[in-house]
Amino acid sequence: MLVVVAGLVGAARTSRAQGWLQQPVLRPGQVEVGGALEVNLSTRDLAEPLSVAPDLAVGVGPRLTLALIHSARQRGEWTSGGGICLRSADHGCREAYQQGGLDARWLVGSGDGYWVLARGRLVSRTFDIVRPSLRLGLTVGLVRGGWRLVVDPQLQLGMWNRDLGNRDWLRVPIWFERRVTARVSAGLRTGIAGELAVFDDAYAISLGAQVRVQVSARATVEIAAGFPEILGPLNDVKPRHGYVALDVATP
Repeated sequence: MLVVVAGLVGAARTSRAQGWLQQPVLRPGQVEVGGALEVNLSTRDLAEPLSVAPDLAVGVGPRLTLALIHSARQRGEWTSGGGICLRSADHGCREAYQQGGLDARWLVGSGDGYWVLARGRLVSRTFDIVRPSLRLGLTVGLVRGGWRLVVDPQLQLGMWNRDLGNRDWLRVPIWFERRVTARVSAGLRTGIAGELAVFDDAYAISLGAQVRVQVSARATVEIAAGFPEILGPLNDVKPRHGYVALDVATP
């Protein structure tokens, strides 16, 4: 389901022949279910929070996929605690359910070794106090040989409760991935993110690693861990997050 880590879109036979490549949109009627176990890996706050973040996507047309999302990987963030939080408020979970939203993906175009999506996400970080944001952007995938690059720039616009921290942000997550075998790929995830009003003084550059394994024709396991603020004006190596995810698609 993860379009942000997806590869080249082309004929279905191409995706099957190069199993590590996935379609950025689903076929009409196709369903993909994903789930990520998200964990805070910081030394002082290990597993605070710890959460299960489900994602569900449905192909509603040849170019359009709609999804219910909770995971940080679908939001283009390096964090944890999305979806169903498994710890108490004293251990990193502000709410039992948080950081959920809707995701619409429209295939603008594709060709030999590339695809482009228009993407709109409506996400609320919390629900006791609703803080929705509209996130508009493009997701671009490039594949050359055994290499894949995915860039997912998005402009996040706080809709209301802006005085409670629901501000405008710019996020540009980037994935570099290398095919290791027919079923295994490994890569780096980086990017830049920051609140627009203070971007020059407070942007953060992230860095992490990920491994993906295609365990069957329709199931993929992904493991990732990284530092969300390793570089930038307020760089900090203490925050660390990771996840283990499983995605399964119907035929």
